Amino acid sequence: LAQVQRRIAGSSLALASAMAPVDDRAERMRQRLTAKSAQRSAGDGTLLSFLPSPKAEVAAGKPLSWFLWLAHAVLILVSLLLRTSLPVLVYSLLHAVYFVNFSRSDLQFQLRLICVLGSLGSLLSPLRLMMLSSLLVNLSADLGLGYNLMERALYCVPMNRPENPEAISLGFLLRVLREPSRPGQFSIKPGARLSAEPNFLEYATAKAERKKR
Repeated sequence: LAQVQRRIAGSSLALASAMAPVDDRAERMRQRLTAKSAQRSAGDGTLLSFLPSPKAEVAAGKPLSWFLWLAHAVLILVSLLLRTSLPVLVYSLLHAVYFVNFSRSDLQFQLRLICVLGSLGSLLSPLRLMMLSSLLVNLSADLGLGYNLMERALYCVPMNRPENPEAISLGFLLRVLREPSRPGQFSIKPGARLSAEPNFLEYATAKAERKKR
């Protein structure tokens, strides 16, 4: 009985030691990715300090960025009514240029760049209704519910989520779609399997070495 207990205790210790390095490696990987993201963001310093920050609160607890998106949505409606994309194209360009003052690489800048590309595409009459309607639906959901589908789609690109190295899978995509809306930039926690998977090769090696003893 004592020998069986010793074997069980030894197996538990070996399993724990096999899992620990995996957890440590996963944590170190996340730290390295976060550090790379911080270094990349460090190069996106403010160019003109006198311009107000998009995060500055303006009214009713809403930041300046919310009102800029509201104006964007209104101009999309104007463009649809006038059957010309010029108003929203000019505004989307100014909106993106303003945001370049604060960031040139992050997810929020990419959103504004997509709006510029969508406005350019709407210059083609056959595409105008589809492109502008898609932008309007996305902006309306973001302004009213805080749910931005384009932002969530961009989050799936690995370079946009250095803190979450999780591989793209059906489960990951469903979590991205179902994640509740929160203030600030969209993100989700890495899946539990990412850091909880034991290293059975190391466990088997440790077990073989104990048998030799």
